[in-house]
Amino acid sequence: MMKILHLNTEDMGAGAPIAVRRLNEALNRLNGISSTIGVKVKTTDDLAVQALPGFRSKFWGKVVDKCCNEFVKLYKPSEHVPYSAYFLNNAVPASISVLKPDILHLHWICGNFISPKGLQTISEIG
Repeated sequence: MMKILHLNTEDMGAGAPIAVRRLNEALNRLNGISSTIGVKVKTTDDLAVQALPGFRSKFWGKVVDKCCNEFVKLYKPSEHVPYSAYFLNNAVPASISVLKPDILHLHWICGNFISPKGLQTISEIG
């Protein structure tokens, strides 16, 4: 069975969360495919969605988010340009390694979900 893991910052909301849920549902209807969504913020009870651990506690996750968001204000991005100032390593690459997907789909990973170093680590998983 082919395992697909989609990464999306959240599982609820407009735009990307809706699209990734639709894609996930369609793939799971096909024979020979197991599709899962890995998120930073899980708000539903959907069994096809798995919260990927970022930090050891929600408190530190919130502190890091706040710091990163304050840091990006120095950059002053356009209000129409998505951005992420996340620069710390977290447990997301390790979680992906444990899940061992055949295909990793980076759907929407803004919002301090994965650092550039984390992306490099993911690319080296194989």
